[in-house]
Amino acid sequence: MSLKKIVIKTPEEIEGMRAACRDAALVLDFIEPYVKAGVTTEELDDLMLKYMTEELKGISACLGYSSGGETPYPKATCISVNHQICHGIPDQKVL
Repeated sequence: MSLKKIVIKTPEEIEGMRAACRDAALVLDFIEPYVKAGVTTEELDDLMLKYMTEELKGISACLGYSSGGETPYPKATCISVNHQICHGIPDQKVL
């Protein structure tokens, strides 16, 4: 077993992490009013992607993600319903 070395972040890297967390919080605040019975997880994903790109001028870390070899992740978010343990890919699942 090899131990990983602790990497100390630079002030710029820490500020980048703060900005990313701030944007993530803004996306969650934005989507809250839309999360209700009858909406699909795909509709929520579409709304969040539009907010991220048009309002925050950012990109989703999920969209197109691939660690190599597999099909790239097709959506901008991961949405798990209720007590689902794994990341859910937004689709036509109705809340």
